[in-house]
Amino acid sequence: MFSPEVEARFKKIEEDLTVSAEILRRFEIEGKERIGRVEAAQETLAQAQDALLHSQKAQARVQDAMARWLDEITEKMNAIADAHARLEDAHARLENTVERFLKARTNGSEN
Repeated sequence: MFSPEVEARFKKIEEDLTVSAEILRRFEIEGKERIGRVEAAQETLAQAQDALLHSQKAQARVQDAMARWLDEITEKMNAIADAHARLEDAHARLENTVERFLKARTNGSEN
């Protein structure tokens, strides 16, 4: 129907289209594989971010608890310091009382 040259050109075009279709098919497969790897990497990253967020929240809870404990310890240490100061004051007054008693007793026995 067509001249041999035209038939040869059609055949060449047909072969080129077949090759192009195969290349496109392979490219699509490779693209889907790449997309799958990227999606898997994104999922892994999302899981890691979730774990990090969970860890950060846990760390924040621990830090809050430690801050509360530090406040409690500070409060108790202040109470101990106040009690120690009161004991020192009571001890000093007792020493003065004993000294006065002994002095009065010594002065009384000299007479």
